[in-house]
Amino acid sequence: VIAMTTVLPLLALAWVSFTPYMQVPSAAAIQTLTLNNFRAVPWGTFMTGLYNSAILFFSVPAISIILGLAISWIVVRSKWRVGRPFDVVAFLPHVIPHLIFAVGAYLLVIFWLPARWGLFERSIGIIMIVYIVTRISFVTRMFNSGLVQIHEELDEAGYVAGLGPVGVIRKILAPLLSATILYTWLWSALLSLRELTMAAFLSSRDNQTLPVVVFGLWRDGRFHQAAAAFLAFIAVLTPLILLYFAIGRGHIRSPD
Repeated sequence: VIAMTTVLPLLALAWVSFTPYMQVPSAAAIQTLTLNNFRAVPWGTFMTGLYNSAILFFSVPAISIILGLAISWIVVRSKWRVGRPFDVVAFLPHVIPHLIFAVGAYLLVIFWLPARWGLFERSIGIIMIVYIVTRISFVTRMFNSGLVQIHEELDEAGYVAGLGPVGVIRKILAPLLSATILYTWLWSALLSLRELTMAAFLSSRDNQTLPVVVFGLWRDGRFHQAAAAFLAFIAVLTPLILLYFAIGRGHIRSPD
């Protein structure tokens, strides 16, 4: 199964990126392998996409974790009546197609927000906002389950020691939720880095992400250059994926 879903597609992608035209792998075809496709990749545009993707990679998980932890604290820890409505609203993005949020954000920017903000034309701010909204349901589910496993007496001990709600979260809950925060950050970051649909819908000249750059090459019929650019994209993703699994294995402990 792994060979059919991962290994063979990657090998096919690598083959296309090194060949001058589409051809079946053979001894004769090996003689035609070339690096010209990598030289033909618009690396300036590629680096711009990588820069924008890096901004989303760091900002979206960080903001999502802060908002998600605040919402989960209101839902699980506080006695406020707004806790249940907060939980329902936070979970709504999970059941609504993400493209709907992209369409809504596009219409909001075009018809409601002042043009001088440049939220659509000159920045990736609009993409960042949509990513955060669509990721918040996953983040709150993670923190809800994490907070439920921490007894409220620890919070009370913090209040007795003179800490406020923010101090309790920062000095007691956050350290105990470190594994949850780390997993949530890495998962949200990887999803933000690979997202195509919403980014493609909201992309303009200056806010293209790396998946949008690769998709643009494919859309223009430059299949071999698209394959070469995607291999470079995979090279960027691979260390992050290995880091995710390395950290995950480090947090697994034997029952003995």
